[in-house]
Amino acid sequence: MRLIDAPPHARLYQALYHDLAAFLADLESVIDDGRFDTVQGFAVPDGAGSWQFLWETTKYFTPGAEPDDATLWAGLASTPGTASTQDLTYFEYASRLAPLVALLRETGIWFVPHPWVNLFVPAPQAPAFIGEVLAQLTVDDVGEGPVLLNPYTRDRFRTPFFRVPDSQHFFNFGLLRNAIPPTQERVDALIQANRRLFEQVTALGGKWYPIDAVPMRQEDWRHHFEPLWEAFVAAKQRFDPDHIFTPGQGIFEA
Repeated sequence: MRLIDAPPHARLYQALYHDLAAFLADLESVIDDGRFDTVQGFAVPDGAGSWQFLWETTKYFTPGAEPDDATLWAGLASTPGTASTQDLTYFEYASRLAPLVALLRETGIWFVPHPWVNLFVPAPQAPAFIGEVLAQLTVDDVGEGPVLLNPYTRDRFRTPFFRVPDSQHFFNFGLLRNAIPPTQERVDALIQANRRLFEQVTALGGKWYPIDAVPMRQEDWRHHFEPLWEAFVAAKQRFDPDHIFTPGQGIFEA
């Protein structure tokens, strides 16, 4: 992994959106024009049983050469009056989640099961698919966990076996669930819900980020790696012929 010098400061930009399509379109726009150094999105509760959308971007800078906020905000369709900025040292920026982690540990949520699901949704299908899922999703369904809506450009992914959709842009739609209450029944129900979402996004040409709680069969893995399945199997046979790694994932054996 190549390293670069850490910038001295970061300006953090946040704004709210109430229109999902406009929110996703703006995320796509800024990853194309490169005006920000980082781009993230979230679905957050609106306090009335539905969802609104939080924009979070960053521009790095050196004191004395601060970013031009008017240029960076230009053309964006966020809800008027919701935009804010915050200047941080780079260490403060990199450590900004530490208070949240401390709170989660203090409340005990850090220690419950986390049956996450992260889906790569092609951009053309994202407004309809994500909108339909969120229309049926409650805060209880994620157990106070975050809902990610992060944009990506396909040509930035060059590792062959890291599978992403064929569309130029796609979104990581991540439900970072906490199982509350932390019972086996609750965990099983959330895992089954994850599986249903996996099947739905796969039918749309989406992919799954295989780090979390989705039950997979060998045919699912074959479809996930197509058209590189045979090359993936050959690499496994060459570099791990005794199947030391990932013995319980069911990738190479039914």
